[in-house]
Amino acid sequence: MNGKKIPIADRIMAALLCLGMLGAVIGLVVVSSQNMGRRTYYDTFDAYADEIYELNGLKVNSAGRYQIQMFLEKPGSEQEWMLAFIEAHPFVLYVNRQEVYRYEASDGYRRVINVELGDRINTSPAVSIEIETDQWDTRNYLYLGPKDRMEAAFLANMSLQLIEIGFLIAVMIYAFSLFRRKSSEKYLWPFAIYVTILLVWSAIQIEAYPLVFNIAFFDYLRSFFNLLTILESIHVGMILSHHEMPRYSGLMAWYNCLIVSLIYARLDQMIAPTPIGPYFSLLPFFVGMTAALYMCINTGVSGAFLPLTFTFSQAMRLLSVMIDRMELGNHIVFQCLRTVPTFDILFLVACVLEINLRFAGKFQESDELVVKLNHANDRLEEINAQLEEVNTQLDIKVEERTAQLKKEEQQRRQLMLNVFHDLRSPIFILKGYTEMMPAESEEAKENLAVMKDKLQFLYNLTEDLFLLSKLEDNKILFCDDAVDLGDLLYGIVESEKIEAAAKQIQITSQLEDERFLIGDSFRLEQAFQNIISNAIKYTPAGGRIEIRMHREGDELITEVEDNGIGIPEEDREKIFQLYYYRDRTSKSTSTGLGLAITQEIVKHHNGRIEVESTVGEGSTFIIHLPAMEDLLE
Repeated sequence: MNGKKIPIADRIMAALLCLGMLGAVIGLVVVSSQNMGRRTYYDTFDAYADEIYELNGLKVNSAGRYQIQMFLEKPGSEQEWMLAFIEAHPFVLYVNRQEVYRYEASDGYRRVINVELGDRINTSPAVSIEIETDQWDTRNYLYLGPKDRMEAAFLANMSLQLIEIGFLIAVMIYAFSLFRRKSSEKYLWPFAIYVTILLVWSAIQIEAYPLVFNIAFFDYLRSFFNLLTILESIHVGMILSHHEMPRYSGLMAWYNCLIVSLIYARLDQMIAPTPIGPYFSLLPFFVGMTAALYMCINTGVSGAFLPLTFTFSQAMRLLSVMIDRMELGNHIVFQCLRTVPTFDILFLVACVLEINLRFAGKFQESDELVVKLNHANDRLEEINAQLEEVNTQLDIKVEERTAQLKKEEQQRRQLMLNVFHDLRSPIFILKGYTEMMPAESEEAKENLAVMKDKLQFLYNLTEDLFLLSKLEDNKILFCDDAVDLGDLLYGIVESEKIEAAAKQIQITSQLEDERFLIGDSFRLEQAFQNIISNAIKYTPAGGRIEIRMHREGDELITEVEDNGIGIPEEDREKIFQLYYYRDRTSKSTSTGLGLAITQEIVKHHNGRIEVESTVGEGSTFIIHLPAMEDLLE
């Protein structure tokens, strides 16, 4: 369902339109059929008249043949006549008791059999036509008329068949092309199946090249395709008119319709000879009309175009069968049209129009979406332009602020340099006075020692801060000399052995010879001195320190390993920060700047420092410095 609420009055009006169309179609065709054909319940006909006669007054004579006796009003005409048998069983035709034509079962099935009589019925005032056959019922039609009129009628019928087949092929290509491109539209597949079924049924009925060679099999196919086309047209009509019932959508699948049609066709063959046979044959058409009425009621007048064309199609289907089964009369024109599902063509065209309208709606939605997207794109461009302007202003502000911060930082560093420089002289003087100051008592000696320690600490702090500030400002010139790292480390190790021996710490070294780098030997010695001094400081008495240096690739790697107290994981990133030191007792002489200075020196030599440590087991400082050969390259 499409979810739209339809007023009751609108539903009633649509139902009346549906029923009115059904009544009008049946009445119009029946009246037209009776007026267009002359039913020969009487015995005379005009041999000069240019008319086609439906001969339906045949009676069984004493010889067991179906016979009609006619009398000419004006004998002697030179008109050539033709008899046309529609859907006849094997027969033998006699004219004036002479065999004229024999149609055997071995000749194969032909829906229309034309027998030329020439002028043999013009010479005798009485004409006797006899048909010897095993079966003659309401579905068998016999027409008599001028040869040229009859041939023109059947030629027009064949032309209509070919035109219809060409049209169906075009629509089938249209349907499958759309389905291939837009398989998400669920109505395209049932529509393509419906068109294919119509095409197959039309091809089977073509007069020029009949594809069926057995009348019983043709009757079976007719019942099969009647129900199959009705079920598929109901499926397509329901979907396109937005009245598909999801609960029963699986039952309307083409394979289910195929199975039901096969079963119905077999039942129709079995029931056809019984009294209820004619009414059972009408069952599919009443199903189609019921579906048409349902669609009209649930669509309303405003959307009744497709349901009404479906109603017209089903009404014409029902009428074509009622003419056969209930002897309502038939003209040869309607016999021709029955082989061409013209009424399905009308519904098919309505379906194509509905599909085109849906795709046009999709295109319109796409166009509207494109307009909205273009509007949104224009708006985005405006926002982007505004953002670019804001970003430009922000960049200017950031650059101004960055320049200001750099300037302030430079001023701060310069101030610090000046302060550290100015502090060095008075501290040096105070340190000299304490050296010369006499101690007259034990208490004075102790106080003097404390003063010397604090002045020494203050002196070391000032020197370290002064050096670190100059390093950060790149105001220290580094020499670019070839430094033998092994010799440099050997000298540091030897000088530190005295301090280590005082704590009973064993220092060992494994140094490769002639490992050179480009750098400042004084600053490098200062850096390694800080690391080794820290190792001695934080290694307990009786511990060990091992210094290793080797080349690995394009780097000289120095490792200073101790088995001291170790460094907690959360403190490893802090040890290179300013003023950080682990021993915060009053007796500590550390300024907390040694490792920060070491890192700056190593960075100035394009190197890096890594730390590996386990609390309670010791630490390893790994210094990576570029080897001399790579620098020269």
